[in-house]
Amino acid sequence: MNGISGYPAKQGSYGLLDLRVGWNSEDRLWKAEMIARNLTDRQYITAAADYGGPALSTLIGRPGDPRTFVFQASRKF
Repeated sequence: MNGISGYPAKQGSYGLLDLRVGWNSEDRLWKAEMIARNLTDRQYITAAADYGGPALSTLIGRPGDPRTFVFQASRKF
């Protein structure tokens, strides 16, 4: 939304902190990963729309994902 001023659905800058830690077996057949997304649990909007114009403004937004953790393991055959 660069270049748009006075837009009510405009959001300020933000950053997200993700982390990925992995392990591979010596023979490379096994792999495991721990993934953390949005570690600081930042609240942010990924998309927004303003329906109704300035006189009758209805803002709708899609929130970003909260802090999540994923563990993955795989084996090659």
